[in-house]
Amino acid sequence: MTDPGVTDPGVTDPGSTEPVVISRVVDLDVSTDELWTMVADGDRWSDWLAERSDVIVEPDRSGVVVDDDGIERGVAIHSVVPGERVRFAWWPTDRPGESSMVELVVLPGGHSGRSRLSITEIYAAGASAPSIGATSAWTAVSSASASSARAANSAWDLRLMSLVLCLDAVALVRT
Repeated sequence: MTDPGVTDPGVTDPGSTEPVVISRVVDLDVSTDELWTMVADGDRWSDWLAERSDVIVEPDRSGVVVDDDGIERGVAIHSVVPGERVRFAWWPTDRPGESSMVELVVLPGGHSGRSRLSITEIYAAGASAPSIGATSAWTAVSSASASSARAANSAWDLRLMSLVLCLDAVALVRT
């Protein structure tokens, strides 16, 4: 079974002039290969990251996800390091000014057969929403209100719970 040991939960002060950074790290009782499948396969995103996903996780590709609140989000994949990390921008399609940059990093866990997922989402003031297929990486983010950042912070908790439940279900099927 997975261990939903979420560590380092946080969000920077949304009232500051610095970018708003949401971060989560979760230790999982699955191999890095199994976790990478969940991160690198856009179809699998609908198991944990969004309710529906139409994304091909390859650099310079774009797609759409619908989150659990029914909000449609545009997605632009910026970079993929196979087996390690995916960086993408996403934004509500009706509010492109609320774009953020997300990085999902798969790491080996502290024990054999375990893995760790590190998630960082950054909202920065002043930049415009990324264009579909944009290749500029980490800097293509835009502003978000404090309430949007708080909602995003809570949403990551729910997404991680979905990931843990999905991986637990897979483990149960295998036993």
